[in-house]
Amino acid sequence: LVIISSNNTCRFSIRMGFLFFPLHPLMMIFMLVITFYLKWFNLMKNMEPKRRGIFRGALTQFLFALLLLVVLIIAMIPVGFAVARLTPSEDCSPFKGKETMLSIIAELIDSIGNYKIQELIKFLVSSGFLIPLNTAY
Repeated sequence: LVIISSNNTCRFSIRMGFLFFPLHPLMMIFMLVITFYLKWFNLMKNMEPKRRGIFRGALTQFLFALLLLVVLIIAMIPVGFAVARLTPSEDCSPFKGKETMLSIIAELIDSIGNYKIQELIKFLVSSGFLIPLNTAY
């Protein structure tokens, strides 16, 4: 479970880092690969399996799903805050001159001429559609 939770943390860090620091994902992938092989080597050389299992399969699956849900919720909070509230850098940013990173989406939708397509896109990027979609993933 430690490798899985560090993998989820690393995936969040890669997505967040790509938005603010383009070399960060490369550094995190490198760190994840090194950590994985160090833990694998430690497991193969120093550990031996127990005679009886402590957890049953259903309990382990539930704990894993609960861990993933907690990591997802924790990961969504700072990303949502950064995208919706923080002002982008004026010096070097693909969003410079915008009030927030989210405001560029509204400008792109408004630039589409067809009203029905605008409404469809607004529905597809609304929280009522994306939150259930994200939790199903």
